[in-house]
Amino acid sequence: MRRVDAAWRGLRLALLAVALVPGLLAGCTTVQNLLGSKNNERPPNPLPALSDALPIRVVWRADTAGADPSLYLGLSPALGDGLVFVAGYKGNVTALEEVSGEVRWLASTKMRISGGPGYGSKRVVVGSEEGEVAAFDPDNGRQLWKHRVSSEVLSPPLVGPEIVVVRTVDGKVFGLKAADGSVVWIYDRAVPALSLRGTGLPVMAAGQVIAGFDNGRLSALRARDGEELWTSRASTPAGRTELQRLVDVDAAPVVDEGVVYAVTFQGRLAAMDSRSGSIIWRRRMSSYSGLALDEHRLFVTDQDGVVWAISRDTAATLWQQNALSGRRLSAPAVDGDFLVVGDLEGYAHWLDRRTGKVMGRVRVGSAPIRARPVRSEQGLVILGAEGDLAVVRAEAGTRRTSR
Repeated sequence: MRRVDAAWRGLRLALLAVALVPGLLAGCTTVQNLLGSKNNERPPNPLPALSDALPIRVVWRADTAGADPSLYLGLSPALGDGLVFVAGYKGNVTALEEVSGEVRWLASTKMRISGGPGYGSKRVVVGSEEGEVAAFDPDNGRQLWKHRVSSEVLSPPLVGPEIVVVRTVDGKVFGLKAADGSVVWIYDRAVPALSLRGTGLPVMAAGQVIAGFDNGRLSALRARDGEELWTSRASTPAGRTELQRLVDVDAAPVVDEGVVYAVTFQGRLAAMDSRSGSIIWRRRMSSYSGLALDEHRLFVTDQDGVVWAISRDTAATLWQQNALSGRRLSAPAVDGDFLVVGDLEGYAHWLDRRTGKVMGRVRVGSAPIRARPVRSEQGLVILGAEGDLAVVRAEAGTRRTSR
């Protein structure tokens, strides 16, 4: 695999930020100087009016060490053992009580954390800008091990019983031994000359690790040894220029009932058989945020901030909601009868998942919400890009499960 030096890496990210994802690095003068033009992003839609607004209660708030929102890091909350785990770019890993938000422990590292935390098997794992991966004891924050991989980690590590899976920006997937961080296997895919800043979180299902790559492909690897079981193309690059041919899989795939759902940037939304990778259906869609699903529907926030409900069986559009267009939405999360997304101004929005109607909202902080909200027994755990953390929930009687 070819090496990409720091100057070219910075250039490709800058070009992409302005030309393809408006506002991804908004306000960066280096970007404007490189292109010689102003950022011409469309303004976000104003906040939609709410009639008979759904009551949303903030259970607790906390201010954790975040980062400059322009860095576009893969930081999101993780839950386990009654704790909420968060990490900050300046090196802090924090465990807070899920019920109260009180800090259980704080580990100060010298890492510039860019991905994580991931949680599983009594380990909290983060990755850094320099390619360091470190695991911590969830009970007290003691560092268990540290290992260096090939390049920056921009998604949370996937922590399984025996293997910790780490995706790096140079196209590699590492399988590290959960006990000590030693390398068990490495899987490598070529990196296109131009790509989005970000890497999709791999998922684990039925002994497989399923990972998406910057060329529009997904690969299923055997978790214990990294052996490729299948590879499938969710989307095919099209166009004459490198910009037009971007088809990154930056949103984490979702696996349910033997089907893998994945979406690419300026490409396709696809359903494929998890055993063989064969395509079940495909339709045009562009997203770098993510997916969620319920029994019958697949929910997508696209690159323009439109929220879609798609039939899992037929790929037909069930509804689309344009009221939040331009608000750079996070991946959606299902919360009872509702679908919840975060936006660029720190608001979380509740939509009726049967109709798409915007029902309520709450502001977590002033920074963008890019991480998918995470379900907990207390409500939804929501993290802003500057470290604003909150647990919020719809009032009693509003979280029943609907079809």
